[in-house]
Amino acid sequence: MKNPSKIVYPIIIIFCMAIVITFTSIFGCDKFGYTPIYSFLAVTIGTSLEIVIDALVATVIVLLPKKIFNPRKGIYKVSKKELLFYDKIGIKKWKDYVFSEIGFNKKKVAKPSNNEYIGAFLTETCVAETMHLISVFAGFLLVFIFPLSYATSFPIPIAIVNLFLQIPPVFIQRYNRPRLIALYDWNERIAKRTEANNLQSERVSA
Repeated sequence: MKNPSKIVYPIIIIFCMAIVITFTSIFGCDKFGYTPIYSFLAVTIGTSLEIVIDALVATVIVLLPKKIFNPRKGIYKVSKKELLFYDKIGIKKWKDYVFSEIGFNKKKVAKPSNNEYIGAFLTETCVAETMHLISVFAGFLLVFIFPLSYATSFPIPIAIVNLFLQIPPVFIQRYNRPRLIALYDWNERIAKRTEANNLQSERVSA
């Protein structure tokens, strides 16, 4: 399967929706008068609105100037301890099941010797990380769309599911970035060495 996340993520979303619908139908019936149909509609609408919020966040982030997404500075820098954490949680085993569309293949670098491509890839990892991270917090705006008395019944559970779906893609971008930077730097050294050798050859020929 080329992109297992396209199946895994919808399954997770539907499963979590079913849990929230069942829970609110059973325990919210006496207190709030929720019926299964009402719970189904509320969760479906809430989930749809959450997807819209995530889409709006993605649209805004993509429109921002690419120069602000510097993979070597600020929050985008990744420490060795952080990489060790990702190894401990077995990120290699499950990262291909996580949905994160950044415009590049996650399994391999298509043009490993092309630094223009790798540079764009690095920028996109920062864009994707920012997008998913902001979506974690923006997802809780759902609380203000529903009546506040319903907050713990529908919006907050939906926002929490959204949180758990957004965090893994952030981990993946941060896990991949140092390797891409190392590849980029390696290509730079090779290019400089080749240029120096060419200049030396030209001088000898002259």
